[in-house]
Amino acid sequence: MKSIGAALAAITLAMLPTAVEAQLVIPEVEQHKHLSFLRDDSVTISDSFTAFGNSLSVAKFGDDGSRVMVDLSGVLLWGDKEGDYRQVPNTELAVPLYVTNNELIVWNNRYADFDTYPNRPVLDLKLYRVDASGNVVATDLNVLGKEVLETSKITTSSGSIVIATTERVDDGGGNSMAIRVYRVTFTGAVQRIATYNDGSIPVDNATWANTQVGPKAQSLGYGSDGSMLFKYPGTSADVYVWVNSTGDSKVLT
Repeated sequence: MKSIGAALAAITLAMLPTAVEAQLVIPEVEQHKHLSFLRDDSVTISDSFTAFGNSLSVAKFGDDGSRVMVDLSGVLLWGDKEGDYRQVPNTELAVPLYVTNNELIVWNNRYADFDTYPNRPVLDLKLYRVDASGNVVATDLNVLGKEVLETSKITTSSGSIVIATTERVDDGGGNSMAIRVYRVTFTGAVQRIATYNDGSIPVDNATWANTQVGPKAQSLGYGSDGSMLFKYPGTSADVYVWVNSTGDSKVLT
């Protein structure tokens, strides 16, 4: 019995160093859960405004570590992977659409007021980049339409930047809709890659001259390649449309 006990003790002691060593090894998946503090940044605005800073939230993420934060007092903050933030100028009426470390695209007049839908302002889209001096500079993206279909919460930097615009069109009764799909190029020029029309959408009881209602199209899903799925109210049921990254569209039935 003594010899068996000694042998078991020897086996136990022999295993101890291995067990201790294993405890010191952090599994690879766990290595990504440790946070590293980068820096503190202060942001100021030109005028005193009590509501500033009380509703700050991340509106969009980039898969390259970038993000854009929105304060409901009308401030957009563009952050990069290093934790540096820049205040984007003149964004009091804007919402962000895409963000990476190198680009930020916003719908600049999302919250502009209008009395009737025919008088709703045409789209004002901006592409922001940082110049060699570190200043944020804007390029206009010239597109048609009055609304932009919602974009993904996460921007994939490996795919195309695709924007779909919507507009209710006056065809004598205002019951037509146009959806135009654009691809953004490196210069800020846009390629119109698709157009989708429906000449019979439900309308409200107001006349075209007095209505304030658009086509009510909604994004449902997004692909990392720029494809999207959206729906809008049809005459008898919702219509679902899939558009791929090259602009081909298909109505799903």
